[in-house]
Amino acid sequence: MISAEDIVAYDRTLLTKVLPTGDATKFKLRSDEFLKNADIDFVLSTRVDSVDSNAKTVKLSNGETINYDKLCIATGTSPFRPRVPGIDYKNVFVLRSHNDQEQIKKLTANAKKVVILGSGFIGSESASALKLQFKDAMEVSIVSMEAVPFQRQFGTEVGKMFLSEHEKNGVKMYMQRKLKEFRGEGDLAKTVVLEDGTEIEADLVLVATGVLPATKFLEGSGI
Repeated sequence: MISAEDIVAYDRTLLTKVLPTGDATKFKLRSDEFLKNADIDFVLSTRVDSVDSNAKTVKLSNGETINYDKLCIATGTSPFRPRVPGIDYKNVFVLRSHNDQEQIKKLTANAKKVVILGSGFIGSESASALKLQFKDAMEVSIVSMEAVPFQRQFGTEVGKMFLSEHEKNGVKMYMQRKLKEFRGEGDLAKTVVLEDGTEIEADLVLVATGVLPATKFLEGSGI
């Protein structure tokens, strides 16, 4: 198994559920002993540069080439980052890997105002986890283009229930709003600006606006 991450496979869904406190090294799907007994080898911190399906070889970013009989491509997705001004500020994050979660966790210790873009699973679970941990000491805001959270997944009626729960927990909800830009000082975002002119102060921004298939390495790979 070849992975760009530096730890073996873990339960990625827990990254949001315990965002401000979690340790992904404790979320392993299987123990080291299980992997050893099953003869499963991990190549970590390594990317696949290309695949030659005719020669049945995989070229890795470390220069190594691996032969295969059968190949399973399970690259998953990559977070979508809207191309708006300020998206590259250092305190604007996506949440995909345990390294993302570790960086966010460090900043939440001192962040007073967190803005989350998106009201799906990543956005809603992150908001819930932050409020559960910090309560009124942290102001959490959700910005979403949908009328209610999870509208596409579960429909309006279920979404209304989630909207109510967020509001009961003190999360500020900016629904049916669209992001315009981030404004900041130096390399940090300070304000999230919406297209209707609303400005929301932020110490930390989490972008949870969906994903795209992680297929970039397949271009020109002969597959």
